[in-house]
Amino acid sequence: MILYKNKKGAGADLLLEIIISSILFFVIVLILFGIQVPQMKLNAAAHVVSADAALGCEVSLTNLLKADSPNNDVTYSDWLINSYLTENQTELNYWTDNVTSIFTKTFASGYWNMSITLPNGTNITPLLGEITHGTKYDIFNCKTFIPYPAAYMQYYCYPEIPSQEAVNGETKIFRTPDGDISCTFIINNEKVGIEPSTCSLDLRQSQKSMFADDLANYVDNDESTLNVLSLPLLVDKRIPYEITVQETEEASKVTVSLEKRALIEDCALHLTLMTTNISADGTLSAATTP
Repeated sequence: MILYKNKKGAGADLLLEIIISSILFFVIVLILFGIQVPQMKLNAAAHVVSADAALGCEVSLTNLLKADSPNNDVTYSDWLINSYLTENQTELNYWTDNVTSIFTKTFASGYWNMSITLPNGTNITPLLGEITHGTKYDIFNCKTFIPYPAAYMQYYCYPEIPSQEAVNGETKIFRTPDGDISCTFIINNEKVGIEPSTCSLDLRQSQKSMFADDLANYVDNDESTLNVLSLPLLVDKRIPYEITVQETEEASKVTVSLEKRALIEDCALHLTLMTTNISADGTLSAATTP
């Protein structure tokens, strides 16, 4: 009898442990699936909504610029760039009024704006639209570039600047669309280079990257080869160019050439559209990010 009672007591204890373990298991499951999963779904939904609204900004701006305008069957993109380059303020005003009326039908009043600027950030028109409720809703920013025509780009962005010859200690002036630049050259038995105090050389590379060393304003004169040196410089203290000094067969002379280092954004109008997730009827087009 004693042995039987012990077995019965052991069985009861095991059953109690199973019950307690089951309760704990279900409590943990409720915590995990009742709290964590909805939170993960909420974050994922907010991310998808934001991406969708940002895509809507891109599509709205791209479709506008590619669409045929009411002005002589040219696209809105061509209409804008032509109006700006010909300094036709009347057409520029007509363009902005027309675009404003289109976006007013697409986005609710107070929930969008668009700026049109030069590469240096100067506005060529007043700000179109306005955002007055942005702090309460997601704001999405998309940008596109309208490149200048080829002939205009060739002159202002990739100008052909005549090369010049120089001897040791000689100063040469280069005329560019962005201003004049003067450089004094070093050509001797030890080095071939440029006097750094005369040419607005952009030598401080360590200020731009933690891994880059500052550039030297010269190369050692190796008499067995024709030495070449290319360095960045700034015209008007901000516009990037590159100057190349190449030793000639006549050891006491160098040929010097200058070219502009331009990117597509340096040779285009910048259009920036800012929108929120509010539709034209003033309702939320998608849930805001919590």
